[in-house]
Amino acid sequence: MKKFVLAAVLALPLLLTWTPSARADLVQPPEPLRIPPVILLLKDTPYYDNVEQDYPDHPAGVLSPQDVQVLAGQNGWSQERNRWKVRTPQGEKWIVTEPGTFDVPPPETLTPLEETPIYASIDDKEPSAILSPQNIHVVSAEKLWFYQHDATDPVWLKISTTWLGDQ
Repeated sequence: MKKFVLAAVLALPLLLTWTPSARADLVQPPEPLRIPPVILLLKDTPYYDNVEQDYPDHPAGVLSPQDVQVLAGQNGWSQERNRWKVRTPQGEKWIVTEPGTFDVPPPETLTPLEETPIYASIDDKEPSAILSPQNIHVVSAEKLWFYQHDATDPVWLKISTTWLGDQ
């Protein structure tokens, strides 16, 4: 038992250290609600020809803040360091992002899984109505709508309703 605990303690730093090749098998093409097809870089972001060999010390260049088309990405992109294969004017390149350094457009539709209050504005204290689970059309979202520091923080999406207009 002592050997197992010692092995687990020694392995913990390895688990906490992220390397691009550590999750190479998890890179997959864009898919709605899993891997976004477009991301907006919010700061200068180095890009790499070969992320496994060149990250982090040998970037091929830097992309300024802009929308980039995603060719492949990893699950967990909203809450952890991630790598993306993107299309650039220099061809297909790899970038590595940290949470909060990029934004993604919201999905066109969502389906809440439980009753959800809706509000006429973010400042309202009382809901306009309570939506039962159903498909809803998303009009817009606050910046970094997908990123929560705390699970109790609200996420604001503007939706379109047929009876109350945008909420």
